[in-house]
Amino acid sequence: MLPVFRKFSLWHYNIGFFNFERQVMSGNVTVRWMTHPYKDRFFADPFILDVSENEIKVLVEEYLYKDRRGRITLLTINRNTCRLMRRKVLLDLPSHLSFPFIYRTEADIYVIPENSESGKLHAYRYDITEETLHWVSSLVEQPVIDPVIIRNDSTYLLFGSLPGIKEHADLFVWQSAKPLEGYESVNSKPVISGRPDCARRGGDFFTVDGLVYSAVQSCVHSYGEALRLCRVNKLSPSGIEEEETTVLKPDKRYPDGLHTFNRYKDVCVVDGLTFLFRPDLKMLDILKRF
Repeated sequence: MLPVFRKFSLWHYNIGFFNFERQVMSGNVTVRWMTHPYKDRFFADPFILDVSENEIKVLVEEYLYKDRRGRITLLTINRNTCRLMRRKVLLDLPSHLSFPFIYRTEADIYVIPENSESGKLHAYRYDITEETLHWVSSLVEQPVIDPVIIRNDSTYLLFGSLPGIKEHADLFVWQSAKPLEGYESVNSKPVISGRPDCARRGGDFFTVDGLVYSAVQSCVHSYGEALRLCRVNKLSPSGIEEEETTVLKPDKRYPDGLHTFNRYKDVCVVDGLTFLFRPDLKMLDILKRF
C-alpha cells in the first residue's frame, strides 16, 4: 500500500462468516463477508448471539469515525446472502465500548463488553424480548481489555489485558466463586508476559471433541495481524498453557488484519481489516486529537 494512501486512510473492519467444519482447525476457511452500505463506520469484535435457518444475530463494536469511539450494536444478517438486514444500538456510553463478550447461563444471556476507558469491567443482562441491555454488576475494578470468562472446577477465571505499552504482550487473570461478580486479581504479575504472539485474547473459549481451545491475537508486527487457534493444555488460577493448532490469516479482500474469532452452534464469525481512503474524515480525526 502506498504511504500516501495509508496516511489519508482509516481503519475499516468488517465481519464475515463460515460454517464450522473439521478443516477450520487446520486453517482452511473461506470467509463470506457481510455486505452493508456504510462508509462512515466499521463493525468489529463480533460475538454470535443467535443462529436460525435464515438469520444470524451478532453483537459487535460499531465504531463511528465522527465520534471516535465504539458502541455495542446488534446486527441481524441474512444467513444465505450475508447482507446486513437490521442494526440496533444496545449500549452507547461517553466512553469507548468494544469486544461484547457473551456469557450464557441456562436462564439468561449476559454481555460483558470492554469499557476500559471507564476504569472498570461491567456485566449487562440481555433481554431477548426487548432486545435491550440492563446493567447487572461490576466484575473488576480495573480497566480490563478483551475479557473472556471460563469455568474452572468450582471457580471462574477471567482473562484479559490491561492498557499500556504491554497490552498486546501481557495477559492477566482474575478469579471469583461467582461468574458475574467479585473477581479478584490472582497475581499482580501477568500469567503470560512479553508474548505479543499469543497473549491478547481474540475471542471466547470453545470446545472441539471435548477439548478446550482458545482464540488469541498475533500482534508481533502490527495489532491484530492474525489469529491463532490454540488447544488449552492447562488451565488454573496460576496460569494457562496453550499450544497452537493453526493460524487464521487475512484474505485478499481484508488483507491488513484478522483479530477476532468466535463460534456458536455450527457458525463461525471473524473480523477483517482493510483501509478506507477518506481524507476528509482522516483530517477531522487528526483535528479532534488536538
